[in-house]
Amino acid sequence: MIFRRLFGRIPPRSRTDLRLLRYLLPAFLALATLIVSPAWAAEKRSGSGNYDKALRWYYDAAKSGDAEAQFRLGLVLEDGSLTKQDLKAAISWYGRAAKAGHALGQYKFGLALQFGNGIALDLRTAREWYEAAGKQGIARASFNLALMQRAGEGGEKDLSAAASSFEAAARNGISEAFVELGYLHARDATGDAVDQIEALKWFILAERSGIAWADRLIQILRARFNLTQQSEAEARAAAWK
Repeated sequence: MIFRRLFGRIPPRSRTDLRLLRYLLPAFLALATLIVSPAWAAEKRSGSGNYDKALRWYYDAAKSGDAEAQFRLGLVLEDGSLTKQDLKAAISWYGRAAKAGHALGQYKFGLALQFGNGIALDLRTAREWYEAAGKQGIARASFNLALMQRAGEGGEKDLSAAASSFEAAARNGISEAFVELGYLHARDATGDAVDQIEALKWFILAERSGIAWADRLIQILRARFNLTQQSEAEARAAAWK
């Protein structure tokens, strides 16, 4: 797989499967961590462990226009831990939070639109919400947007825009974005070499960000370069901020 990503094209089905894994796994992890907080906070505020009362706090605040409450109510309804699961209602609340400018609400609403979970599939609008959330610093939104821009999902294929979105994701802590930037510079959409010194730079940054297996990619590219070219890649990595 590594050789094919660097030096040739991989089968379209494999690329699709990998993209889906990249989208879904972070979303599941994010939901698992976020759902604990609103449940605990609402129960504490209710003062008695009465979950019905806790839910009323959510609904009252959400209906009054509180974007944070709208987002957290969406989490509770999607999870189904405090009340009956209602995905459509959850997505509706995410949408209201998104339109009110809530960054995570924008990300979750974009995620639902991208996969048609609880709402009609709308890739173009998903990209718009990912872009909005990314501008507010939601790294996973920038990463998902980059994957869509690179693949031409929901709009034109734009490798330059994808690179910018991957960089935004990398700056906000998504280590996988460094790897994707490396792949992006190693080969373009047609399979032709682009700037493999730049690719080496991104793989070096990927390893330094904690992706140990990026060392294999580094070794593959180092073998192609002389010492001057390797030093150039190291210098570019050191200069990136």
